[in-house]
Amino acid sequence: MGAETTPCVKAKGRVEINGGKISVAYAEKTRDRIECAFDIGRAADDYIFFPAAAYDGNRFEVKKNTGYPPEHDKGGRQTDGVLITDVPRLEPDGGGAIELTTGDVSVPCAGVFRPSEQRAYFVWTVQQAADVNLGLAYSDGIITVSCPARRSTIYTMAKLTPSPLETKEFPAGTVEIPYRFDILPCSGTEEFFNLYFARRKCMGLVCERPLFRAKSELNALQTALFDSSQWCEEKGCYTSGADYTESRYEFWQAGWVGGSVTAYAMLLRGGRAAADRVKRTLDFLLSSQTQAGLFYYGCAANGTRYGSGYTAGTEKWLSARAAGDILYYTVKCASLLESCGEYEKKYDDAMIRLADALCLIFEREGCFGQIIDCETGEIVVRGSSSGAIIPAALIEAYRRYGDGRYMSAASKSGLALYGAVRRGYVGGGPGDELQCADSESAYAMVESMVALYEEEGGGWLGRAVNAAALLSTWVVPYDYVFPADSTFGRMGMKTTGTVFANLQNKHSAPGICTYSCGALKRLSEYTGDGRYEQMRREIVGAIPQYMATDDRPIPLKLNGATGFLRTGSINERVNMSDWEGVDGIGEIFGSACWSGVALLLTDGDEVPQ
Repeated sequence: MGAETTPCVKAKGRVEINGGKISVAYAEKTRDRIECAFDIGRAADDYIFFPAAAYDGNRFEVKKNTGYPPEHDKGGRQTDGVLITDVPRLEPDGGGAIELTTGDVSVPCAGVFRPSEQRAYFVWTVQQAADVNLGLAYSDGIITVSCPARRSTIYTMAKLTPSPLETKEFPAGTVEIPYRFDILPCSGTEEFFNLYFARRKCMGLVCERPLFRAKSELNALQTALFDSSQWCEEKGCYTSGADYTESRYEFWQAGWVGGSVTAYAMLLRGGRAAADRVKRTLDFLLSSQTQAGLFYYGCAANGTRYGSGYTAGTEKWLSARAAGDILYYTVKCASLLESCGEYEKKYDDAMIRLADALCLIFEREGCFGQIIDCETGEIVVRGSSSGAIIPAALIEAYRRYGDGRYMSAASKSGLALYGAVRRGYVGGGPGDELQCADSESAYAMVESMVALYEEEGGGWLGRAVNAAALLSTWVVPYDYVFPADSTFGRMGMKTTGTVFANLQNKHSAPGICTYSCGALKRLSEYTGDGRYEQMRREIVGAIPQYMATDDRPIPLKLNGATGFLRTGSINERVNMSDWEGVDGIGEIFGSACWSGVALLLTDGDEVPQ
């Protein structure tokens, strides 16, 4: 069946379609829901896409009723199939429906890639019409744009709940819904995402320069906060959060959102003055290295260990993501310490053992899996792109230690991991979302592909370009209109450059957890394509406005919070979606988080142009 190039519109008013605009005129006040259906037909091989919300229609095995954080079974998982939480999705056979609002996606868009036709379909629209967010849906070959959103289920943390369909009372007058419908030749999933990247700003949505503050000022506020609130003198380490005596997750996480990531960020911005505390933090890290060369993942302030599985019986679980972060950032720390006259051989010795362990795992298994037993090196949970940063980490080790085995493992594992980009589903990096698709793994893939190009040249540049196009689907390219009475609405917060976290944790965020975005700048230099540097500048430029300062306090209202965010803190929530309730849009809670570390990792005073 060929695609209908003009949408079929259902509404009680008089409908006109002209020049990429759907107009519905009401002669009097009317309760209605406008539905604009784009019928593209359906094929068995269709790849269904909503940016930051659905990849291949999320047609994977689902674990329901998980609570938070969701858990793999304690016995592990020895399959390479994807396991996700109860997020909006199609059935494995392509049946069912995905129903979202424009707040659930990084840009108002739905797409389909049809390999059997070598063709891509994109429907683009705007955030709002008649002062409400539009709906975006897909079912049985039909993409629907609706006003208000048509949702038979509503998503909250890790679960879908049935919901009555909504209508809206429209006053007499005309409602206009702009749209663009692209039908394009497309050879594969990689080209599909490059087509998206090239067009993601095609609707001309507002994109204004955000609040600017000098990076030196922000760095000073952030490092002061860490030294005052996230330093534990008793244990001698930087902590993952300020409330580390109350929550074990805020005391120590070896990678992902703390540990050597924080140590490197503090050394990068504090230099020799920070070296003593950084070394003590690295000493604390080294105290958890196992005979296998790997590391225990987490620790509470009282010394109780926990693993990447969080619950009893998973204390030895180490995510591949965290293992890669430890190697990547600790090797960088060792180099920085040496440059400022603070070299200690024990850090290099420990990282050589870790790099050797990761090489051994890949040589034995042909992958890194998602979770590894830190005492034996055996893969506990297979599948996912959790280890996407490991090739870049092994290259850091190769550059410092000169062992060709590290370069060989980086190249071979990089090629294996890149298969996820080709399949259009990169996920499993965060420690709290099973194997949902996520932005962190997507960026780690870019970092690894760029590093491999720097060492080996050739086809790695094209792979880096394709990984960056996939990453772009998580980055918000316009300024979302927050409710006028929300905190972010009143403060004029700009969302351009914020980054959606993952399918499960449906919020955008200041920065990428927890990376610098530097690979995008290098990719721009190698390709001569300024779009990658522009995306980096937007991501970096978005962060400062979300830091609380004495002259610009940020109120707390999300989930019953009160008061103000601590000066120098950045909260991860940029809620465009109503996944934490309608009243949660544009609101935050009081916890500082990894976004402050991401700020320290970024370079320069860049703001979007």
